[in-house]
Amino acid sequence: MGDEMKKVQPGDPLRIPAPTYNRFIDVARAHQEKGTRFGKGLPGDDLAANTTIALNNSGEDVARYSALAISGHVGGNIEILSFTKPAADTDVPAVALEPIPNGKYGLIAVAGGPYKVLVDGSVSAGDDLGLVAGTWTFSTAGRISLQSLTDDSAGECYARFQTPGHSSMIIAQADMVTDDTPYNVKYLEADGTEGTQITARRPNGIYVSNGDVGFMGWDSSGHSMFLPANMRAANEMPSVMQVVTSDPSSPVAGQFWFNENG
Repeated sequence: MGDEMKKVQPGDPLRIPAPTYNRFIDVARAHQEKGTRFGKGLPGDDLAANTTIALNNSGEDVARYSALAISGHVGGNIEILSFTKPAADTDVPAVALEPIPNGKYGLIAVAGGPYKVLVDGSVSAGDDLGLVAGTWTFSTAGRISLQSLTDDSAGECYARFQTPGHSSMIIAQADMVTDDTPYNVKYLEADGTEGTQITARRPNGIYVSNGDVGFMGWDSSGHSMFLPANMRAANEMPSVMQVVTSDPSSPVAGQFWFNENG
C-alpha cells in the first residue's frame, strides 16, 4: 500500500484516499472554528501549554470554566479532541476556558493550572475536587482530579489538575507522622518564598518533618503526595541508616536504602 501523504508532481494523476481527505477536512474545520470561536482567544496560532482546541459534542452550550469529560477524537484524528458532559466521576477531566456553543470548537485545559473552575457546594483551599456525573461542575464528591487553591466564591474557585503532567516544589508545614492523612504544605516559589497552602499525604512509612522540601506527586487514586527531595538525618545523630520499604518494620531481605551523614 502506498504512502497516503506522499506529495505529487505537476502532471501526476491526483487520487486522494478517503481517510486522507477526511483528515484534511478535520484540520480545516478546526482551523476555521478556531478563528471564529466565541469568547476571548489567544494571540497568534500558538496555544498555551496544557491547552488545546476541542469540539463540543455534548448537545448543549457550555459555559466558561465548566467541568468537561473528554469523549474521544474528531473523525479519528488523534490531534483533535471532543468532549461532552461528564457521565461518570472516572471520566477524563478537562476545563472549558471560554464559552463553547454546541457543535463548535473551543479552548479547553487538560492539565496544569491554576484555572478558574465552576464548583458545586462548599469548597476550601486544599480540597480535592472531581467530576460529578450529569453536571458541568467540579465537586468534593467526585473522584479526585483537581485540587482547589482558593475558597469557593460564588460557585467558582481556582484549581490545579492533580496529574503527573507537571512537577512543583512544596514545603511541609507540619510533621507528617501518620500514613493516609492529609497535612498542610505550601508551594515553594522560585524566589524561595512560600505560596498557596494545599494538602498532601506522606508516602507510607516515610517520616516528613515540618520544613522539609519535596515535590508534589500523586498516587493511583489521585491523592496528592509529598515526595521528599532528600532524606535528612536528625542533627543529634551523626550517622543514620534509614530503611525505606513498603513496610519499614519488616523490610524484605536485601532490599533497603540507606542515608549516611557524617
